[in-house]
Amino acid sequence: MVPSFAVANSMVFCASGSGLGMIREAFGFGKPVDKSALGWENNPSDVFCLLGTGLFWIFVLIAIENGLAEKVQDIYEKSYRARYPRPNEAIEKDEDVRVEENRVKRKADNQLEIKV
Repeated sequence: MVPSFAVANSMVFCASGSGLGMIREAFGFGKPVDKSALGWENNPSDVFCLLGTGLFWIFVLIAIENGLAEKVQDIYEKSYRARYPRPNEAIEKDEDVRVEENRVKRKADNQLEIKV
């Protein structure tokens, strides 16, 4: 439930709820409606959905603050690393290529910089 919908829905019911209650009593169809805008029969789904939405976004915020996105990204990258082709060791490498390869292997992924 979107909070703006719940607020707008409540405003509309405040304006027309008593009329809706009278029509349902007069014609006898539909569930009975409490004519009070704050009646418990009218608002439980709005209240529960707003509480659920609030709790959901609190958990999302906690996950963001604890770095869950980075952990998910690491797992995603590791799953693709398993599919990388094996390096071809038969290729002759120049000395400068080997030095650079060893330098890159010693650093963590988040310490690497690409200079253009």
